[in-house]
Amino acid sequence: MAFDGIHRSFQKAAEQNRGLERFTRKAADFLGYDLRRVTRLAYGSACREIIQGLAPERLDACEVSAGENTDWRHMGYLSYRTLEWPDFDLSVEPLAPALTGQFDLVIADQVLEHLLWPLRGVRNIHALLRPGGHALLMTPFLYPLHGHPVDCSRWTQDGLRHLLAEGGFALDDVQTWGWGNKQTARRLLTSWPRMGWRRQLPPNDPRCLLVVWALARKQG
Repeated sequence: MAFDGIHRSFQKAAEQNRGLERFTRKAADFLGYDLRRVTRLAYGSACREIIQGLAPERLDACEVSAGENTDWRHMGYLSYRTLEWPDFDLSVEPLAPALTGQFDLVIADQVLEHLLWPLRGVRNIHALLRPGGHALLMTPFLYPLHGHPVDCSRWTQDGLRHLLAEGGFALDDVQTWGWGNKQTARRLLTSWPRMGWRRQLPPNDPRCLLVVWALARKQG
């Protein structure tokens, strides 16, 4: 089978055949085909560096809607817990007093776009933090709709920065980054692009934004 045919087969198996996922991954590993999503790799290494720079061994960390396959659970934190939907709804105010000001780091990876009320969600993230704590947020920009259970919003880097400022963070205490690539954007029209046969990320094209991430510090 030609490489492009193998590529399409792995794409389809990784996205649709959950029952064959383990076999698919083993076959892909054997053939040197990387099933990791391009966009997640684009921000993943940068966000790991951000967390390491915060000295995670001193942090009480919380991840919102982490799920089973989170990349952020094992970063050497002082403590780590998750707040999972639907038991915890980030957009419901006010925040429970028992959770207010309890964490040094709050992570929300691909969460904000699923909130019907994202500003409420940002205010709650701010409330979860202790003074001087940090919020690390990742969200897509140019992405297919993916309702879990709904898909509502997209932000550019400037848009996300000002949303965080509106939610309680000082504008000067918010940093944002982004990544995108025309080739990856075209592939997103029909599938979730994987690294595949590549050994390095495609070059970043700021004009074709696909994913945005931000680090915000709570004053105090």
